[in-house]
Order: sequence, then C-alpha cells, then structure tokens
Amino acid sequence: MNEFHVPEECLRTLTYPSEFYESLLKSCNSSISEVSLSSLYLGTGALEISLAHKLRERLVSCPSLRLNMTFDLNRAIRKMKPVPREPGDLSSNFFGRAANYSYSSSAELLLELFRDVNGTLVPSLGRRIDISMVLIPSHRGILGRLVSARYVEGIGVWHVKAYVFDRSTVILTGANLSSDYFTTRQDRYVVISCANGEGGEEGARSVGALADYVHSTLKAVSSLPGSYALNGMGVVCSGRKDGLDNCDDANFPEDTKIVSLRALPTIQFKPLPLFSPKNLLFSSGLKDLLIKHSCGVVQEHPETGILKGNARRSATEGGRTVTIRPRWQLGSLGVRCDELQLQSTLQSLGPAQTQSLYLATGYFNLPVSIQRLLISARGACIHVLTAAPTANGFWGAKGVAGAIPLAYCQLEKTFYDAVSLGSKHSQDPEGSPLSPGITIHEYSRPGWTFHAKGLWLLTYPRAPHTSFMRTLPSRITTLVGSSNFGQRGLQRDLELQFEISSSDNSGTGRLFWEEADNLFAFSQRQAHNCNASHNHWIKAVGPHLARGVTYKYGPERDVWCPKANPHRALQWRASWSNGIWIKAGKRILAGFF
Repeated sequence: MNEFHVPEECLRTLTYPSEFYESLLKSCNSSISEVSLSSLYLGTGALEISLAHKLRERLVSCPSLRLNMTFDLNRAIRKMKPVPREPGDLSSNFFGRAANYSYSSSAELLLELFRDVNGTLVPSLGRRIDISMVLIPSHRGILGRLVSARYVEGIGVWHVKAYVFDRSTVILTGANLSSDYFTTRQDRYVVISCANGEGGEEGARSVGALADYVHSTLKAVSSLPGSYALNGMGVVCSGRKDGLDNCDDANFPEDTKIVSLRALPTIQFKPLPLFSPKNLLFSSGLKDLLIKHSCGVVQEHPETGILKGNARRSATEGGRTVTIRPRWQLGSLGVRCDELQLQSTLQSLGPAQTQSLYLATGYFNLPVSIQRLLISARGACIHVLTAAPTANGFWGAKGVAGAIPLAYCQLEKTFYDAVSLGSKHSQDPEGSPLSPGITIHEYSRPGWTFHAKGLWLLTYPRAPHTSFMRTLPSRITTLVGSSNFGQRGLQRDLELQFEISSSDNSGTGRLFWEEADNLFAFSQRQAHNCNASHNHWIKAVGPHLARGVTYKYGPERDVWCPKANPHRALQWRASWSNGIWIKAGKRILAGFF
C-alpha cells in the first residue's frame, strides 16, 4: 500500500493564490537535484514567463538539477488568446523576444524553454529538461480524431496537479500554472515540506519518500510505450524509451539552438496510427501503473454493492503524524480508486452528533451515485460549497462556453429538488451541526473565481453545541487534489487525489478546519424552500422580521427567483449564454462537464 506518515510540523496550508505563486518561485530557486511539475497546461502571461525564466536560471546555475514537466497534450498545443502586456512588462525579453510578443500556446513557451536550456548548457552535461505530453486513451480512438480541437477536451484530459522540488517540498493543489491561478482564482494549497528542517530526521525521511513517489510516478507515465514528448524541432512526437525522447534533436542545425535570434517553428503533432499497437500498450501500461501506485484496494461486492476493504485507522498509532494516501482515478480504464474510496466514506458517515462533512467543488455536477449517498445519509450533517455563476471561470465566455455557468446552476437546482424530496432538513437559520441535513453554499467574491475542490470529514469528541463550523474537531480527514467530484472527473479525466488524515487532537485538525472555514467565509447559504421568496408579502416583510438574526456567511436566499436573480434566469430566445436550451442541454452534456 502506498501510504506515507508525515510529522504534522511538515504541513501547512496557503490561503491566497499569490502565496502559491511565491512558493513555486522560492522552491524553484532552492532546488538542486530534481523538479517535477504536473499541470493541465502552462499559461502564456507575464507571471508564467517569469516562472519559466526562473526555472531556466536555476538549470543554468545548478548543473545537477533536472526538470521534468508533464501536461495534457491537447491543451498544451491548443491556441490561446494573445495575453495583453502591461506597460513596462519585460517578461518576454527573458527569452530575447520583443516586449509585446505573445506566445500562441503552452507548447510554444515550453519549446522556447526547452531549446534555450539545451542550447546554453555544456553538451557533456546532456539534456536535463524533459517535457512530457500526455494523450489519455480516450483521445486515441476515433472520437478523439473527429471532435474539433476546441471541444476535444470534453472527452477527457490529464488533470493531475502536483509540484515537487527535490526530496524536500511537495505542493498538493488543484491549481494550474496560469496567471489567474496566481492572482484571483481561489483554490486549495497544501505544502508538505522539510526544507527548513521541519520534522527533523523523520520529516526528511517521510517527505522524501512522498516526493520520490510523485517523481517516479510522473516519470513512469512519460516512459510508457506510445507516450508523447516535446522535442527540440518543435514537434510533439511518440516513441519514448526509458524516460527519454527517441525523436532527439541532436541532428538539427547548430544555429537553430540559439532560439533568441530566430523565429520558432510551428508546433506540429502527428498522432500514432489509429490501430497502432502502441496505443494498446499505452492503455494497458497506464492502467497497471495507476493501480500499482494507488492506495489500498477497495472492492465492491458483486451482489450487495457494499464497499469493503477500507476499514483502517485514520492515522498511525502514537506521535503527531498525518497519514497521506494517493488515490488515482481514470474511469474509462476501470481505475476507480478515488471513486470507491469516496463512496466508502459516504456510506460510513456518522450522525451529526459525531461527524460533519464539508464538500467543495468549483463545478457542481455530482454523479447520481454520489448524490444518492449524500441524500440517503439521514442524520448526517453535510455542507456543500460551489461557485456562484459569476464566480465560474466560464462566466462571460463567448459561444457555447458561455452557457456553462448556468448549466451548472441547473445541475445544482436538480440536486436541490432531489434533496427536497429525499431528506428532511433543518430549519435552524445558522445551520447548526446539531440539526442534520444538507446545506448548499455558493462562493461569491467580487473580481474572483472559484476553483477549490476537496472534502473535509470532521469527527467530534462529543456533540457540537455551537453554530456552523464553530466547534473544533478532534480529528479531520481531507481530500486535496485535482478531482471536482463530477461525472467527468470520475469517468473521463485522469485525476490524482491525496487523502490526508490527522491524528486525534492534533494541530493538523485545526489547520484544515481553518482552511475550510476561510473558503466558506466568502459563501452564501442557499434557500431550500425555493417558492417561499416568490411570495411578495414575504419579500416585503421578511427583512424586517429577520432583523437581529445573523448568518455567518450571509443571509439565506432563494437563488431561483428570476426577479431577484435575473442573471440566472433562462430566456425564451436564441442565446448561447442564457437560452432555454440549457435546461435540456445540460442533461445531454452532463457527462462532459
């Protein structure tokens, strides 16, 4: 079983995206042996260019350092909108470009870094930067070739986010390497580090083991037969062996290595033939790899459907340690470790007097199986946090993408309706854990978008007696990683989650409790009785009756009232962003959200 026991002093959480970016820069600057970065894509703005330049500087100044980067192939080569440059922005000059130059894709910026480093270093040192491009199995079939480049990501993507520096720092998050994730896009960030001596010898050993696990797993994926990589000719090519690119750039003219003095070639991609044996080898090899590198096995009984094999302690005996377990998911290949573990957690939920569950997702699209488990957990206290339409990353997008925020709203409303039919809810205005039920909150913060996802299972030594999230738990288990718990994440995307469990009465419990509280602080609880606020008398008198009643996260409201929330109302007209077609379309496309 892949399980790591880390001293609690080695863990800390970050609150703001800017702290995440600063941690990346600081960790890059101190790395001496190996850096592994995995993300959906790399942005092309000033902050991303500065990060690439920091990596370049460190590679040149530290001969022992090796850089491994892993991205989704389709997203990396997709054309991006030009990023406007601020006056005085000289980030493009880092690679010899004009101040107003905009990179067209992640791959172009990565190619600049790749060739600049390999053209600068002493040839005897060999190549020390490896850029892998993952094309998941669902893209290797007919469907992946028929769908246009703009929408092919709906079939599935490499969605793993993990940033590892030497054997001393691991950053677990759901954030990508893009400027909005560094500034105003809220996510979660868990830093596990022994870089400053945290945890002593035990900290160095355990954090090192976790870092080695992530390093080796990412390199193993890039070494599979039929995998792809970016080479010095500007070509994403296949045919990898032992982690190195067989399509080497050793034979192209010497002068092309000085990329700052000439234009880059166009990024080209020639996929393997449809029925190539390498596609089959990649799929089977990837499945075996993910199963091998996942945490303990959870099996589903063929007759009862009850999950078994997950009864274990949440932390090691004695000592102030946390237990970290990786959970991989790629439903299209039958790898469902994360899904089965999640179902097991929901099936074993205790009553509100002993446990509370907090679940956050930037994109609300819970599968029916998960919804049923939540609704059927009678007596449990469950709080769900998702993005308000204006906090959705697709808000204001053009074309069909503009419909995505309201499509998620419709999926949220469907869950509301199911909750109303399947469960009795507390009428306590403060949502006290004393009163079982499901409450739904929406994150809304002017100028910000919401991308945080995760789960917090709080266990109490005795019945909580104060309001929402005011009672410190004795133990907490949290999930942090890339999964949004949606249909797409469980079936189509390749996801990596980490389960982190604290010991009893540890400081880690307070750490994650405060993290969840900070996220919910910018949310507003949604009304369950969607028809109540339609009554004009209640709308007129209600505010006066409610005086003196305070809500920790804003007043309860009915988000489905079209007059109070016109930006949520669907219109009987031809419109991508708010047309009535969204109501039916979300049912058809729910599996791709």
